[in-house]
Amino acid sequence: MRREDLYNVYLEIKGTDGKVVRFQCDKMTGAAAKGKDLKYRPANGLESQLSLGGPKSVDNTTITRLYDTTVDPWIHWLYSQCSRAAVAVTRQPLDENGHPFGQALNFTGKLMDVTPPPTDSESDKAALIEFACSLESNVG
Repeated sequence: MRREDLYNVYLEIKGTDGKVVRFQCDKMTGAAAKGKDLKYRPANGLESQLSLGGPKSVDNTTITRLYDTTVDPWIHWLYSQCSRAAVAVTRQPLDENGHPFGQALNFTGKLMDVTPPPTDSESDKAALIEFACSLESNVG
């Protein structure tokens, strides 16, 4: 059985100003592939209904990583790139020894949201930053 922790996730953000930033991330949710179901009922509904399939789409994804000194110098730039920058997301499965195996899922799309960690002087949680990405339906 596979474990959720045995993946490498990389987020590459290509800004409209030509800058490119790449982060290794810890969590990735969403990105489910879905198809729209088109039904057809021949002979005015007197014969069995047919499923014709339809267009596919990929749900948006949220990618999370630790807010650290790797991210902090880019925070102003990241805010400026929301809804503008192109993204490339790679999700590579790993074996139990941490070595890549199998085929990676590669997604492209746009950076939609950048959510820095909340501020709480009484918290004992890790400070995580979230990146929401709108994905295209082509998966490589």
